[in-house]
Parts: sequence; structure tokens; C-alpha cells
Amino acid sequence: MNDSAVSTTDGTNFSMLSNSTTTSSTRRGPSDVDYYFVWVYVSPWILLIGIVGNILTLLVMSRRRLRGSSTYVYLSAMAVADSLALLFRIPPEFFEAARIFTFKNLSRSDQ
Repeated sequence: MNDSAVSTTDGTNFSMLSNSTTTSSTRRGPSDVDYYFVWVYVSPWILLIGIVGNILTLLVMSRRRLRGSSTYVYLSAMAVADSLALLFRIPPEFFEAARIFTFKNLSRSDQ
């Protein structure tokens, strides 16, 4: 058996017992390799396809026949909001996973 102690923020120590026969292959969670692969290779494609799809949605919805309907307003607003969500969420995670730049370091909360 492998014993290890964990200390909480209030100073309380908890002893954790782990069985040495349990291997990491039986309880497999997301690894660093999976995280790297998804954010570096898959996320740029999701960003590209999402932005292109939202631009096509805006082009189709801006036709004269559809411009006066409530569908135009809702789908156009959704396409713009979806594009903004893609642009503000995927690039920071991509840059962090690729170890190019970490946006979390811009925060002054740790000083």
C-alpha cells in the first residue's frame, strides 16, 4: 500500500491510501497527450468550420426575402454570439496547450 497525506487550506491533513495493484490503465482519465492533441490539432478545425458556418448563416439570412422575419433576427444574433464564443474561448486554450502563451498569466490576482 502507498500512503500519502493531503493538506487542505485550513491545515487539516487527510491520509489517502491507494492500492498498489491498481494500475493507471483501469482508471484512465484525460491525459496530457489527449489534452494536447484535442486543443492543438482538433480545436483549430472546430474554430474554422464554426466561423465559416456562421458566416454562411449570416449570408443566407441577409437575403431580401428573409430580412424582415423574426427568424432573421434570432438566427443572425445566434450566429454572431456563436462566433464570439468561438473566438474568445478556443484561441486562449489553443495557445496554452501549444505552450505559446498563457492568458492566465496576465491576471494580477497572484501578486
